[in-house]
Amino acid sequence: MSEQPVKSARQTETFDVPQEFYDLLGSPTFAPSDNSANYSLIVERMLESIRPKDFIERLFVRDLIDLTWEECRLRQIREALLGESRSAAVERLLYRKNLREVPEGAERIARAQAKDQFKNWANDRAKRKEIEEDLNKHSHGEDQAILAASYSEIYKELESVKKSIAFAQQRRMGLLREIEHRREFAQRARKASDEAVAMTPTKSK
Repeated sequence: MSEQPVKSARQTETFDVPQEFYDLLGSPTFAPSDNSANYSLIVERMLESIRPKDFIERLFVRDLIDLTWEECRLRQIREALLGESRSAAVERLLYRKNLREVPEGAERIARAQAKDQFKNWANDRAKRKEIEEDLNKHSHGEDQAILAASYSEIYKELESVKKSIAFAQQRRMGLLREIEHRREFAQRARKASDEAVAMTPTKSK
């Protein structure tokens, strides 16, 4: 018998989920960066919203949960990439700015200054705002310099994740189309899946 991954969903008082469903669902493998509570919330909300009535519907719900979770994970990966690249971009821009202000051959001084400034950016909200305004003041639009540097850091990785998100969306929509002939079930399934994607936090804990 498979381990029950979501105790909170099974304990819901408003909808009695049979053990058979958890045997079908199995136990997902979580990456270190995954928030298992997000998965539990997706399962709980989708079961409560869809309320599968028979074995066929439970099979569809299992697949829909898997595809919805995959899409949410990819979105979290995208946000993590953007966050990490922004940090690297700020430090790189600070170094470039300092290079223009120190004598030729003083690269070490410029780098040391950049590291100190980056610590201020990372740990002090007021200084972060001040530093970002300074880095962006010559760009055409708010935050453009940092955004441009951020995207240049992870362009290939970001494009790969975007394609994966698009593919996950296509698979989820494809599954929903498969169950369109069960019209009333399809309405419940589409609503629950869309809501799960929309409500899942973008940042893992």
